[in-house]
Amino acid sequence: MTNPSMLAMGTAMVQGLQGASLDLQELKLKNNATEMPAVEKLSFVASVSSKQPQQLWGMLSMASPELAAQVKLPADGQSVDLPVPPIMQLPGKIKLGLYGQHITVFTGDQGAKFAASLAKQPLAANGFYQLGLDYGLLADMAQFGRNQLEQANKANATDELSATSGAEVTSAAPATSASTPTETNEQKEMKQVVTMLDEMRGVRLLTSMDFEKDGLAVKGSMELPQKK
Repeated sequence: MTNPSMLAMGTAMVQGLQGASLDLQELKLKNNATEMPAVEKLSFVASVSSKQPQQLWGMLSMASPELAAQVKLPADGQSVDLPVPPIMQLPGKIKLGLYGQHITVFTGDQGAKFAASLAKQPLAANGFYQLGLDYGLLADMAQFGRNQLEQANKANATDELSATSGAEVTSAAPATSASTPTETNEQKEMKQVVTMLDEMRGVRLLTSMDFEKDGLAVKGSMELPQKK
């Protein structure tokens, strides 16, 4: 019941694919966003690696003719703008590039430098997966969530105050309560999370997993910032 030609193309694509990676260098969100988060700064590189990247791109184009009609894989060492649906406003354009044996999608100055550096990296078997996490980014995301929560609570307090002043007031206590809202349990918990992550800025967690002759090898390490 499955088209054998599609299976054959998928098998060839998997055989040609040597690896994939995602490196997020910078992400900063605007604190004044109300509904959808607005990105203020963004730098990342996503890449797929192959011994024959042009052939891999050809197979991807066959699987998505719409993409092939909109953009062509550039020459080695070059990049082109990648058409991205306007889901949210980004600070820079998303680029598609070819660097050596790596097809990349990137944005930002740091992303462009990192993508270009891949041209000097030959393919090598370096494990089933590797993961690196910088707690500074988590701290920024938590702080953004805290700011959004505080803005929402202030907006709710303002609405309650307006509703109270518009109705018949029998006591001044409700108006005072609405104008100076107390800190909720959710705000206290968010504050504790932000404080904890702020204290862990500079900490990097590294994990990896690979299949070996004797079984499965899982490794982990943590980098701690040096105290001045």
